[in-house]
Amino acid sequence: MQWRFRLATGESVFPTRGSCTTVYFDLCPKALFGAMGLGFLMIARASRIGNTLNSDRLVLYDGLKCIAALGVVMFHANAAYKGAWYSGMFVFLFFLGYHAAGRELSTGYTWSRFKRLLVPWGFWCAVYWGLLLADGKAQFPPSNFHWGDILIGPIIHLWFLPFAFLVCVALAGMSSFGRSGLWWSLGSIPLVFAVSAGFHSALQLPSPIAQWVVSIPVCWTGFVAATRRDHTSIALLIAGISALICFAFGIGSGSLQALIALPLCLLALSVRLPKSDAMASFGDLALGVYLLHPAVLAAISSFALLPHSAPNWILGVCGFCVSLAMVAAAKNVRLFKAVM
Repeated sequence: MQWRFRLATGESVFPTRGSCTTVYFDLCPKALFGAMGLGFLMIARASRIGNTLNSDRLVLYDGLKCIAALGVVMFHANAAYKGAWYSGMFVFLFFLGYHAAGRELSTGYTWSRFKRLLVPWGFWCAVYWGLLLADGKAQFPPSNFHWGDILIGPIIHLWFLPFAFLVCVALAGMSSFGRSGLWWSLGSIPLVFAVSAGFHSALQLPSPIAQWVVSIPVCWTGFVAATRRDHTSIALLIAGISALICFAFGIGSGSLQALIALPLCLLALSVRLPKSDAMASFGDLALGVYLLHPAVLAAISSFALLPHSAPNWILGVCGFCVSLAMVAAAKNVRLFKAVM
């Protein structure tokens, strides 16, 4: 259990300075550039979508959310091509910014985000802290406490929830941005990518600041894409070029994940499907899978439910399927429904 639990609750999912090539860029060059070419071809092909981005429900995104959650589980299971799998996190980040656009900052909106993001964060902090305490990996009172722990929790993957809350509130307070000039809006995307890459490359940022800095450009791209819906494909193309430049020069972190995630996000925006209650219910399980899966991965390894020789991708798929089933069952319990 010890090795697997460390794997699922590691100190940081973002590499420190100088380690990007060994942690993330583990794809062979042909596969990498093939994926890039396919992604940009899709972006160019979708440049004609224009005013079709007006449907209320992004049905394809409902399914994409669970695929993105699978990617995060595979990353934490240390599956092959883990850097590519982590692109799922960047899908969540893009639509975090996308759905925050057009909101008005108000007490009601802030409270709704608090209940949706910070209440589950507090619940799962207590759950994982209890598990770590029972496993002898935590102490009461806590020792070696760091200020960043307040914004993360007992394990690293919980950093996303406080970040998401702050992003929603901050972007809701920028509702007037949609009325700014077109080229100022689009030009802000490479600027944010450059500032993020510069900070991450030049400074040894602690958690969760490192995660926040790497995540902001994709969130901002989603926000701009939503405020400029007639130019959504151009916004994503600019973001893709910005990420490609960062990747080519080896600065910052997360550029590979952005290059993979952005075409998927554009696909979810451009392909309109009939409303599906089943797909919506499926998508609603994604957050619960994200929150639960480290405990599931640890349990599978602790109780030797898989042969020791099983490849890590088997662990990841099993962890995802078990998490999905458990979340679907827990959604029928009122208490758990509020924290998943």
